[in-house]
Amino acid sequence: MVKGENLMNGECTKIKVWLNDLAGSEWAAKTDAQGERLKQAQNVVAILNYRNSKLTQLLKDSLSGDSKTLMFVQISPNENDVGETLCSLNFTRVWSIELGQAKKQVDVGELSRYKLMVGRAKQDSKNKNAHNKSMEERIQALEVKNKVKDMLTLNLREKSNPTQYLVMEPNPIDTQS
Repeated sequence: MVKGENLMNGECTKIKVWLNDLAGSEWAAKTDAQGERLKQAQNVVAILNYRNSKLTQLLKDSLSGDSKTLMFVQISPNENDVGETLCSLNFTRVWSIELGQAKKQVDVGELSRYKLMVGRAKQDSKNKNAHNKSMEERIQALEVKNKVKDMLTLNLREKSNPTQYLVMEPNPIDTQS
């Protein structure tokens, strides 16, 4: 199974790639198969009943309407193999499957999980922005209070010792000499 993820929108796509060799279409007389080997070759053809085949059951989701299937058939251009070639071509014609347009298989569970994560991240960001704005407003209010306290403190000092803040003027006698 191959899994891909679209990093822009979080969409996940999964694909399955199956490679099957359905060999055994050779004519028994040409292979010189005997005994157990001949039985095996005959059994390969017997399991190809599409609806009841174990292979079909295994590949069921890959043969359904939202999948794409490709079949390769090896045929011989040799005149001596015409019968076998026609048999193989008839097999592919009879067993061909009309699938229609392939559809993307998207894992909705993962996509919704990512959307939920993005939604939470956006909400966290909004909450933090609101908290930061609130803190900035508090800081400004405290700075204003601090300035008011500084002014009151200075005002109280001036009232308690008014002579301390008087500017002493130079002595007129000293400046003339």
